[in-house]
Amino acid sequence: MSKEIKTSFYSEEELKEMGFKYIGKDVKVSRYARIYKTEVISIGDYSRIDDFCILSGGKGITIGRFCHIGCYCGVFAGAGVEFGDFSGVSGGACVYSESDDFSGKSMCGPAIPVEFKKRYKSKPVIFGRHAFAGPQSVILPGVTLADGVVIAPHSLVTRPCRKPWTRYIGSPAKYFADRSDKILELEKEFLKTLEE
Repeated sequence: MSKEIKTSFYSEEELKEMGFKYIGKDVKVSRYARIYKTEVISIGDYSRIDDFCILSGGKGITIGRFCHIGCYCGVFAGAGVEFGDFSGVSGGACVYSESDDFSGKSMCGPAIPVEFKKRYKSKPVIFGRHAFAGPQSVILPGVTLADGVVIAPHSLVTRPCRKPWTRYIGSPAKYFADRSDKILELEKEFLKTLEE
């Protein structure tokens, strides 16, 4: 009797059994990822979540089509996180939609009730289409990355990056340069290949 061979990604049937709010077609989720509150997480067509990621559903995670969550990433969605189509985070990046205040004027840590965290920050994080956070970058609560925004490796994003098709770098991240929007033409060509 032969054993069923399991790949490093969950099968379509296994993903359905996990109770996600929505799972698109040809979604790849590593067996080594840790996902909490699947009932508030939606993953669009052709998206992929790699090894050793943590997705903590909180108030909801919406992942669009053709998104990528690289290995060793964390997405902590206490106030919600949304990824537009073709967006994602590279290896080791973290996205936080909630954060303690470490000034000493508020208690810290997940074991402390919110009423003792007077300066607790809780705001959704939104990635526009084709927005990406580079390796080891950190995105904090309330950040919106406009369409086409990319964040350089090891950057700390504390404020919204509202100008589309730009690049940011540093800690805290600041505007660095514009970015071509030729990707939009390539996107159209790519999507046509799926219709063939």
